[in-house]
Amino acid sequence: AYTLGNAFKVMGNNSFCYLLMVITGLSYLTILVLIALIINSLRKSIRDEQPLRHSNILRTRAIGILILVAELSEALMKYISNTEAARLLEGTSFVGTFPLSYWNVIVGILFLFMAEVFSLGTQLSEEQKLTI
Repeated sequence: AYTLGNAFKVMGNNSFCYLLMVITGLSYLTILVLIALIINSLRKSIRDEQPLRHSNILRTRAIGILILVAELSEALMKYISNTEAARLLEGTSFVGTFPLSYWNVIVGILFLFMAEVFSLGTQLSEEQKLTI
């Protein structure tokens, strides 16, 4: 008796892993689209001599948040799979861990930091234009 529910329980014996896999994939795809939008916007805004547009700052923040979301959902998905594998391999030396990549977390935080620097730079540029 093969059912759709059984098919979704193949990964880590948990259908929640599939949801995490979709979230991870969509996060990475959205990051690529946002980077393409930023590059396109930069090409246009350099001609206008205003490279730090508000939309680019929001996109940079979104990239930072999506990197963190993708890493956390991927780590949780691997943790669930490792926990199930450790249960199935009980009595062996296999130990389930939480495989968080600190490099991706640091990159996500750096993107958020970079967005804040861009935001401050834009504010300073606007205040300079208003100064006589």
